[in-house]
Amino acid sequence: KSKDFIPLKSYPLSMKTHRLAFSLASLEGLALIGLSVYLVVSAIFRSTTEMDALIAMIAFSFFAGTGLLVSAKGIKDKRHFGRAPIVLANAIAIGVSYYMTTGTRAMIGIPLGIFAAVTLIAALFAIPEAQ
Repeated sequence: KSKDFIPLKSYPLSMKTHRLAFSLASLEGLALIGLSVYLVVSAIFRSTTEMDALIAMIAFSFFAGTGLLVSAKGIKDKRHFGRAPIVLANAIAIGVSYYMTTGTRAMIGIPLGIFAAVTLIAALFAIPEAQ
């Protein structure tokens, strides 16, 4: 071992960042699955003009939500596979929030950007411990 090696267990925020990243990513995953359920129910009770776009949005939100829940479980279990999808999803969400904020949806874009940034940072610092 080199003298510059710092064991991952010595990071003081390790447990807090794991819990925070797990909680926020789980919340995002549940929100996306909830969106897909809402869209299905909405499609049943309303007339839809763009059925292809609706089906794509339902599939995307369901699979993205499921992926975030699986990644959150990886963070909780301190596995390596959980961090990258959460970071990527939230980096995309930050971009989406920027365009929402500069457009006409600032009331949605600003909270989305803050939530995505906090989740991204928590996932970056949720470093798995060495086995």
